[in-house]
Amino acid sequence: MAHRILLSAIAIAALLFAVFGLAEESDRRTVQWAELGALRHTLSEADRLAAEQVLGNHAGDCRADYRRAATALSVGSGLPDETARQPGLLEESVRAQLRCSPADGNAWLLLAIASQEAQEPEMVVRYTNLSQADAPREGWIIDRRVDLISSSEQPAFDALRPALQRDFEVLLGDHLFDKVSAHASRYSQRTGPVLEAALANVDMEIRDSFVRDAALRQAKITQ
Repeated sequence: MAHRILLSAIAIAALLFAVFGLAEESDRRTVQWAELGALRHTLSEADRLAAEQVLGNHAGDCRADYRRAATALSVGSGLPDETARQPGLLEESVRAQLRCSPADGNAWLLLAIASQEAQEPEMVVRYTNLSQADAPREGWIIDRRVDLISSSEQPAFDALRPALQRDFEVLLGDHLFDKVSAHASRYSQRTGPVLEAALANVDMEIRDSFVRDAALRQAKITQ
């Protein structure tokens, strides 16, 4: 009798595990599909609502699938008639990500971007510096951080000049000269002096390589 009860308990537990596993996989697929749609700007209203319901059920879940989807949906739903969600929703999602990963340099950068939209220069400076402290060498984050600093209000830009120089030095050190040149040409009046300081602070070989690369680019333009 006890043996049968044990077998029944094991069977029930296995069934519950299978059902839970299937539901969990369905939830992950729902948010993954919604994240992809948001990034491609093809997200339907039905998919957005389904993903938001799933994310509500996983509000405290630190797994990457759920946190990435929450941030993607907050930044923009992808609907043709809606280019961005409410700024408060973005901040809420990013702060949830930071509760899971306090040293996420990209999340701090997203908060800096949200602060720039809210015209809060002091917070732009604070969050940008935290982003650089936690992600000093990640090129895809640096690229967006340089763009944010270069386009920020003058008080924030002045306070972030040292951070901008450090980011330029990393890009130069990694020989990402195309990205450096693109930022320098887009915001030439602002970034020119900072780039000169960065060039003066890197090895001569890197500086010479950048100068040669810039000369080749200019030659192609004038051809």
